[in-house]
Amino acid sequence: MSSTVYSTAMSALDVLVALLRRKDNQTTQQVSPLHALIIGIDKYKSGLIDNLRGAVADADAIASYVRNQLKVPQAQIINLRNQDATRHAIIQALKGLRDIASIRHNDPILIYFAGHGSTAPCPSGWHSSDGRIQLIVPYDALTRDASTNHLIEHPETGKGDNITVIFDCCFSGSGTRDSPPVSVDDPTLLERGFESTTAVSALLDKNIWGAVPCDRALSIAAGFAHTGSKSHVLLAACGDGETAKEHRGRGLFTTVLLDALNSLSTDKTTYLDLMKRVMDLPDQTPQCEGEHADRILFNARAPSKARTTHRVIRRDGAYIIDAGEIQALTPNMKFAVYSSPIFTTEDQSLGTLRATVVHPFTTDAVLTEPFGALATIPDSTSLFALQTTVGRGYSMKLYIPVDPRLHSVFEAAARELETHYPTQLPILFVDDAEKAHLRIALDESDDAVRYEIGDPLITRFGPTRLLGTTPLDAAHVQPVLHAAAHFFQYLHHSPKKNLLRKKVTVEVPRLEASGEVDDNLYDTMQPASEPSLVVDGRVNVEADGKTKYGVTVKNDFNAPLFVSVFFFDCGTLSIQPYYISPVASRHVPSLPGKGMLPIGYGDGGGRPYNYTLSPGEDIELGFLKIFISTQFVDLREIRQSSPLNGERVANENVPSPAPVWDTITIAIVQRRKTAPA
Repeated sequence: MSSTVYSTAMSALDVLVALLRRKDNQTTQQVSPLHALIIGIDKYKSGLIDNLRGAVADADAIASYVRNQLKVPQAQIINLRNQDATRHAIIQALKGLRDIASIRHNDPILIYFAGHGSTAPCPSGWHSSDGRIQLIVPYDALTRDASTNHLIEHPETGKGDNITVIFDCCFSGSGTRDSPPVSVDDPTLLERGFESTTAVSALLDKNIWGAVPCDRALSIAAGFAHTGSKSHVLLAACGDGETAKEHRGRGLFTTVLLDALNSLSTDKTTYLDLMKRVMDLPDQTPQCEGEHADRILFNARAPSKARTTHRVIRRDGAYIIDAGEIQALTPNMKFAVYSSPIFTTEDQSLGTLRATVVHPFTTDAVLTEPFGALATIPDSTSLFALQTTVGRGYSMKLYIPVDPRLHSVFEAAARELETHYPTQLPILFVDDAEKAHLRIALDESDDAVRYEIGDPLITRFGPTRLLGTTPLDAAHVQPVLHAAAHFFQYLHHSPKKNLLRKKVTVEVPRLEASGEVDDNLYDTMQPASEPSLVVDGRVNVEADGKTKYGVTVKNDFNAPLFVSVFFFDCGTLSIQPYYISPVASRHVPSLPGKGMLPIGYGDGGGRPYNYTLSPGEDIELGFLKIFISTQFVDLREIRQSSPLNGERVANENVPSPAPVWDTITIAIVQRRKTAPA
């Protein structure tokens, strides 16, 4: 579409409709900027190295995720498997990433390796804390074809620092031919690492690592842990001294990592947030290293939608989805059905369910598109539903001005909506700026996009814009639009009838030290003697970064309730959990009947919060949103990180041991021993 379109009298809404109706959309699909090098090695050339069974399958699963979830074209993925993953081929592939002209500075690069890792004695002139260095093991390691293993501690591509490195291997273990499997009873349980006694040359690949700036070169010999690297973020299967394992043909770390990636939106999640979602592994502690570990995944340049599955219950021939109105489900939503919550995007679903009647916590559904023999699957088989279409719920109203400089942003938004939301738009484009929840505008410098807020729920308190801008580029704007749609949907999400709030009250007290300490020697907090700070639905807090605040939820019903509390930051679009009912206590309500739940003090859980202002700001706004229910509902999917990397208004107050001391005095009473009578 040429920019002359924008010189006509067409409204922004007209342009959107025209874009969605174009017949050549299939040839203009937005291309992800991410490039990937994905390596998986099961079979090794040397008879000294034990073969694996799941590294290639893991690499294939990562490649599938990159293609289908991140929408990366096959031409931008380098796959090396088994005999193709020689030392020379890996080095050439890394150099290739550096030389590809289509990779612009700070475009996302993913390097994934599954196979054996190893350690070797530190070469002369290199330094490490334990005298050893860490290596990955190529296909031709320990043969005459390869001088030795290849160390890629710092993948230097010259393409910026938006590099993600994932290693499903370890650097110790017993992965050699003379060692049995980890478990004699289960030969499919294998370790992905071994220790080598062969030292590498001090000059090996000096032409590569010798060109790295000094601050990085100094850490090359120190191994992968705690490098604080600026060049990349490293996600590793385990810590130093631990072993990475595979079981039944799949790596334990890659399996749980993919499950977490599929359950999150990459354009709203930081690396640290991702690792919090990676479930604990037996004897493995997954690691996240790098100076930019708090950055959004792939620096928000390769967005994907979250994949949330819900359990499906079959009862008397009917299908019931274990989610309802509280999770924003609506009638006519469609769901693909799988036999497990862990699946790849290439797995065929068992069928398609359509929501008919949505209840508060469950949804009735009918089978519309069966595949195979779904009706013959035993009732004992677990089924899980993945939402595939957007329903008729809340839509964020978005205004984009008709301006040639916003051409690429506007057209990309239209293609994105058509690709991912073919039946119902989660974002409603409007041509009246006054009716929009969010407005896109050009910054004064004309090379950045700013975001103006039009939602009266927010503007009546003062703030009228998001804190931060993004480059004038669709890849940076799209994550903000996705996060904003999620933010406004749940900010306004409420039941049709408010039946609980009449007897549930919320107080926000200022907290002060009680003069006591808990079992961890932290000061215990208690509400100040002043009244609750909530007045007419608002709280004025001191944003000094020091004053601590808590939340008190009181229940005047006889029946107990479940509570989850989130903080919606209107300046950054982040949604932080203040308190979430523990999953492990799903049968124990957090708010007792005729009782109270203290958050940030007492025995209710959580920590106090304080508030700060961003530089140059005099007022900022956030909302506490309390979800109350008579049944346990896991609402963790509501939370999101800021797509703007902005400062958080609410800061969790992490305590340190109180400066207290004490003595214990015991009397020693000395008596003369008396003779026995």
